[in-house]
Amino acid sequence: MSADAPSWFTKAIATPYAEHTVEVQGCPVTTCAGEIRRTRARGSFHGGAAHAHWWSFLAPLLINHYSVIALDLSGHGDSGRVSCTPGASGRTRSWPSSGAAGFIGPPILVGTAWAGSSASSPQPCTADELAGAILVRRARSQAGPGEPGGESGAHFRNPKTYPDVATAQKHFRLVPPQPCDNRFILDFVAERSLRPPTAAFTWKFDPNVFTLVSARRCTSNLANVRCRVAMFRGEHSYVVPPETGE
Repeated sequence: MSADAPSWFTKAIATPYAEHTVEVQGCPVTTCAGEIRRTRARGSFHGGAAHAHWWSFLAPLLINHYSVIALDLSGHGDSGRVSCTPGASGRTRSWPSSGAAGFIGPPILVGTAWAGSSASSPQPCTADELAGAILVRRARSQAGPGEPGGESGAHFRNPKTYPDVATAQKHFRLVPPQPCDNRFILDFVAERSLRPPTAAFTWKFDPNVFTLVSARRCTSNLANVRCRVAMFRGEHSYVVPPETGE
């Protein structure tokens, strides 16, 4: 733990939770859940190349009002990897049903970036499955090959290896590139992004998963979503520029 981490952060990540595995179309999906005791529920979904523990310091801030479950989407974190055969969909294999995930009643989904694209597909966003969806920084379409974030996750296709955790933490970067004043958050997330080493440490995500999702295909589904939806974009985001936000 970084020495400069504030007390709210250290208290949040010390909050007890339980890990479970749910099988979705033959793919094991890992969930991290606090005590399920409230009918109001939130499902927290991470972005591309990330994992459930990106929510570890945020989800505890909601537990007095909601039951909160965070997932490792398939191909990410400790969940199983997806098939990389032509036509396979990383998106449809990421979603356990509300009951299987442990929710009491329809949850509100909170998804960032990658998960926001998944959330706009018609499979999860039906009136029976969700009470609502909050999509954060969801891109409407992929950038071109010469633009930031283009080529469908080109940043993540060749994950490097590192001799130890400290070295990996130093190389951990946000994508798209951006400043971060809270290095203690990056160090925490980076440490939980690494696989136990065989010969060296490497990141947990499956680099092949970035060939399976088309943001353009997700876009056409957004108009057909039947639950309530709120969309948020960063003021200076080039992933979701002003014209896309409008």
